[in-house]
Amino acid sequence: MVVYYVGFPLLLLAAVIDASVLSQFRYLNAQPSLLLMLIVSWGLLNDLGEALPWALVGGIFADLMSIAPTGTSSLAYTISLFVLINMFGIIGRRNIIIPPIAAVIATGLLHGITLVILALVGFQAPLGQAVVSWTLP
Repeated sequence: MVVYYVGFPLLLLAAVIDASVLSQFRYLNAQPSLLLMLIVSWGLLNDLGEALPWALVGGIFADLMSIAPTGTSSLAYTISLFVLINMFGIIGRRNIIIPPIAAVIATGLLHGITLVILALVGFQAPLGQAVVSWTLP
């Protein structure tokens, strides 16, 4: 229970840093996401029951910092984490190979799911251009 008192404010801080500071650090149109890395790390080190609240709350905080419809990021983070945990399971703390692979897969899943959700709610963007300029970097 103590983890939620520390973890949820940490997720809020990560969402604020993602939206304000990390948005200024771009390389080839790619932006690092501290929030995604926290959620993926927690998901790889713990079981699904402990990781999903992090994805849900982190997604809510990400939604508060973006112009996307409310719930888009929450749903995308939750589905991405669910797929990732079912793909890799719980890994050991000393594993240095799986986390970078999981981060790349989680990024692709998150962006793909977000594009699908935005298309379903009526956001009109050329899919090819969105994938090339937003997902691939």
